[in-house]
Amino acid sequence: MSLDDIERMQMFRPSLVENPLPSFDQLAALPPPRFRLLTADQFDALPKQEWAVKHLLPSMGLAAFFGASGSGKSFLIIDLIARLAEAGSFFGHGVRKVHRVVVLVLEGEAGFRKRIMAWEIAHGRPFPPRVKFVFDSFHLLENADLEALYEAVEIAGGCDVLVIDTLNRAAPGADENSSRDASMILENAKWLQAAFGGLVLLVHHSGKDASKSMRGHSSTFAAMDAVIEVSRTAGRREWSVAKSKDDTDGKAHGFMLEVVDLGDDESGDPITSCVVRADDAPPDSRPQPPKGGNQKIIHTALCQMFQNSEVYGKPGAPATRPCLELERAIEETKGRLAVEPKRQAERARLAINNMVATGILGCKEGWLWLI
Repeated sequence: MSLDDIERMQMFRPSLVENPLPSFDQLAALPPPRFRLLTADQFDALPKQEWAVKHLLPSMGLAAFFGASGSGKSFLIIDLIARLAEAGSFFGHGVRKVHRVVVLVLEGEAGFRKRIMAWEIAHGRPFPPRVKFVFDSFHLLENADLEALYEAVEIAGGCDVLVIDTLNRAAPGADENSSRDASMILENAKWLQAAFGGLVLLVHHSGKDASKSMRGHSSTFAAMDAVIEVSRTAGRREWSVAKSKDDTDGKAHGFMLEVVDLGDDESGDPITSCVVRADDAPPDSRPQPPKGGNQKIIHTALCQMFQNSEVYGKPGAPATRPCLELERAIEETKGRLAVEPKRQAERARLAINNMVATGILGCKEGWLWLI
């Protein structure tokens, strides 16, 4: 060590004369230390993780519930908030207490109200009164809206779970892929969480590539304490834990939508909606989509049409399966085939017939459905 190094060390070394060490009596009089040093056998003394839904959603923090349009996530949300408000069980995961839930319904108000009616009819009782709904517009990036929501909820008795359905509608004009906008969205969501002292659940959409998690900047997923993904492939719907505080993830839970008759409209046409039912059939027992050629092209087009269909349970089809008229299906999908226009309908019909023969599609009396 050089002389310069020694001089430098002495220069920065505290002087024991100018700054003497405290005595033992002085140490004893100090307030408790800010930092706690624990051994492994002292971990049991730490606060335990508390759950809103055991091993799924924490009682405090930020969580997301996401899936593609038509995946069934809206119906799952209805079932989830009912279980939270009744201290029931969500697909076998217990709810430890009765929760006060506030739901911001920012899109599809009419459809949402029908889903509530369907739940009441299917379960034979009123929807839990501890759930309150807000149908007014709300802007997550406007401080005035944050404060007004907080005031309204506190006047109504507070809440343990705040559901924002959907995140996209709560932040109109924001660029979800921008780190700056995503940061502002998360900051305000955390403000709401801290204000209410419970769980904020964001309902969100999948990205264009559903295999790459939910839409928007990666920081959104990273900031979540829990994430539940809802998916639909062919005729099967599933939800799974994409992220959890106790590292429980990946297990898929099948579910189906049971059609509920809500009566007739003023023209005498039936009004229907759906409720969620568990589907315990193993995934590999279901037929797989075709792997190539015209069948794959037609199958992809049909899946989109089935997602948008509001017709269920036609002759031969299960009550929970959306249906399409065969001739309409041929007419609307044939143009996707790379063959001569005069042969498109013939090839589309052939592809559909082959999928019916191999058990991918069901067909009876001119109606199609996914098996």
